[in-house]
Amino acid sequence: MANIARAFVTDQKLLLMDEPMGGLMPSAISKIQKALESMAEKGVSVLLVEQAVKTALECADKVYIMERGVIEYEGSPKKLAEDTEILRRYLGIVRAAS
Repeated sequence: MANIARAFVTDQKLLLMDEPMGGLMPSAISKIQKALESMAEKGVSVLLVEQAVKTALECADKVYIMERGVIEYEGSPKKLAEDTEILRRYLGIVRAAS
């Protein structure tokens, strides 16, 4: 939280965050999510490494999925939601056939 606050009061162009939501209670996660959205509105680029996939996708403009240092997927959250193979292979999400 201190790093997010520091980024707000300085003129940052890029904020790198590694697992900021890890181990937090839902109300704190919601506050971080709102802070990230505010950063984006302020024009700050945020690179977020996060395992809370659903929450991260809610505030993402672009998604990259890496495996062993190789980018295996690049696109929008909407495009990712339509890619059942990537969802299954990398995120463990299985959707019923339509």
